[in-house]
Amino acid sequence: MSQRKHEQIVPQNGYVEHSAEEIFGKVQLCLTDVAQQMQRKHISLTEVICAGITCQRETIVVWDKVSGVPFCNAIVWSDMRNAELLPVIQQELDALKIDLKERTGLPLSTYFSGSKLRWLIENDTEIAQALAENRAIIGTIDSFLIYKLTQYSKQGPSHVTDISNASRTQMFNITTLTWDETLTNLFKVPHSALPKILPSSSKLFGTISVKPFNGVPITGVAGDQQAALFGHCCFEKNEAKCTFGTGAFLLTNIGHTLEYATNGLLTTVGYQIEGQKVVYAHEGSVAAAGSTLEWLVSMGIVKNVKEIDQLISENTSNGITFVPAFSGLFCPHWRPDARGVILGLSFGTQPGNVCCAALEAIALQVDDMLQVIRKHMEVHTLAVDGGIVNSSKFRQILATITNTRVELREMLEVTALGAALLAGLAQGVYESLEEVKQCVKQEVFLITPEECTEYCKDVKRRWMVGIERSLNLAE
Repeated sequence: MSQRKHEQIVPQNGYVEHSAEEIFGKVQLCLTDVAQQMQRKHISLTEVICAGITCQRETIVVWDKVSGVPFCNAIVWSDMRNAELLPVIQQELDALKIDLKERTGLPLSTYFSGSKLRWLIENDTEIAQALAENRAIIGTIDSFLIYKLTQYSKQGPSHVTDISNASRTQMFNITTLTWDETLTNLFKVPHSALPKILPSSSKLFGTISVKPFNGVPITGVAGDQQAALFGHCCFEKNEAKCTFGTGAFLLTNIGHTLEYATNGLLTTVGYQIEGQKVVYAHEGSVAAAGSTLEWLVSMGIVKNVKEIDQLISENTSNGITFVPAFSGLFCPHWRPDARGVILGLSFGTQPGNVCCAALEAIALQVDDMLQVIRKHMEVHTLAVDGGIVNSSKFRQILATITNTRVELREMLEVTALGAALLAGLAQGVYESLEEVKQCVKQEVFLITPEECTEYCKDVKRRWMVGIERSLNLAE
């Protein structure tokens, strides 16, 4: 295992950017580090027969098709600079009589790539000109990384993406499973600049052409949340997982039949194995999960995230309600006008009470999503991963508030595991999904919900008040 942090660039309020070149550089450092670890353990690099890629979704990059150099920083999924464009786009959709959710499974939101690209094209003359002259190409982070990793191969660089990442751009038609030309025109994106769409498990992504793993084929690609769904082996209908990172993302496998989600859930592609039908998923997303805990640190309420676990073992929220709507509320509310609020403060409030309220808030947001999902399917067990689930206190809070068995896998990096499994399936390491299940260690920790006491019911009552108070606060 090797990990490297990269910079979060915030040029102004509401803007969030990443350096795509820095991300690629950090990937190269990780690859080199892994190779050195293998050599120290006397494992030959030739034993690596395929590679998988998983990445943040919706984040968009525009780069020079010859040099591979980006024209600007990547515009990140949480960036909101495109907010003022949305009413304009909605008017155009209405004029064309297009139901965006019916075509893409997604509501019109700052979250997705299409409107970010339109903002770039309308506000950056260099990018607009390069696209018009067919000198620039477009992709999400997976597409950019594949291009850079395959840049020096005999066949030339691969400009491809997988179907799960494509389904998050809002330019992908979820029924035809292709780029939708009406929507690419709406977002002013040249069709020729978009990558080719492949199944998540495929032999056609290209071959790595940079050291130390040059010659290794890329055979598995998926967006981070879909990769985690696969890594948790949620292969059957109604199986669900929730990944806790900066935000929290709950995906439920709905099978091969497209069923549109309601009540604030998204309909998305789960994954596709080459030669097989697409597996669809319903998704609920929470904007602030791990970032809520980082905010506690930044405000000086605690020294570091590890201190939170110590404080909560001795405290309850004690009447505090924390709604961490720092950049609005996502599913099922979809209120960009919401902002964070803390209710119930008194002179007796301790840092531990605020920390407990923060963990309850993360669990309550998941409960909001599960309540919507349970209106049309049963979910009894929730597979979880991500840094915050290392807290035993949080796992119990989550199980009790959601009244759901919580399943924690021994392998914590489930997103990376999912990408590896998709790659192995295409390359013949595994012959079937059943063999994937058998080969992956199934050792899990199962946390069962405690009875929802009067305290638990009070937390839920106060949460509804908090949600209401958080609305209409954005400037």
